[in-house]
This record gives sequence, structure tokens and C-alpha cells, in this order.
Amino acid sequence: MNKNIKFLIISSLVIILASCNKEENNNLESNNWDNIKVYKVIEQTLSIDERCIWCNKCVMISPENFEMNRDTFKAVVISQKNKFSEQVQYAIDVCPVDSIHLW
Repeated sequence: MNKNIKFLIISSLVIILASCNKEENNNLESNNWDNIKVYKVIEQTLSIDERCIWCNKCVMISPENFEMNRDTFKAVVISQKNKFSEQVQYAIDVCPVDSIHLW
């Protein structure tokens, strides 16, 4: 999306939100952008990069998310389900070559 369009959309939303509550509006300085927060939501994806050494630790820890590919001799992600679980985080932490990522 064009940067100008994004700016116009965000500016419009800020103006609409600011006008919704006049009481809070009085507490803000007219040009004080420090009080306005914009959040960007990013969907994180579980992945394994090419550094995988086929140690099988991730599969032993979280078999519902990982499996070994016998053709490439690399682990692969088979499910994004429960990617924020303690099991998956532990698999990320114990990977000896840091090839598992959640980003």
C-alpha cells in the first residue's frame, strides 16, 4: 500500500478517535503526537532454516509441530498449531544450531 495512503488512513483514524471523547481531548495538547500509539500486528510463523543438522531434538520435544524429512536430512515444520506453547519454545531453545525461528 502506498505510504501516502497509509498516512491518510492513520491520520483519519486518529482524528476520528480523538473526536469521540472530547473530555480526553481537552487533556491532550493539540500537536502532542507522543500520546498517540499505533500498533502493527504481525502474524508470527514457525520455521526452520537451512542450518538444521538433523539432530531430532525438536521432533522428540514437539512431534505435533516438527518431523524429519528423510530426503533433505532436515527437520520441517508440519503444523503452526500451538506455536506459542512451552513445548515449541523449549524446542527453539535447545536447537544446537539455532535453526528454529518464530517470526
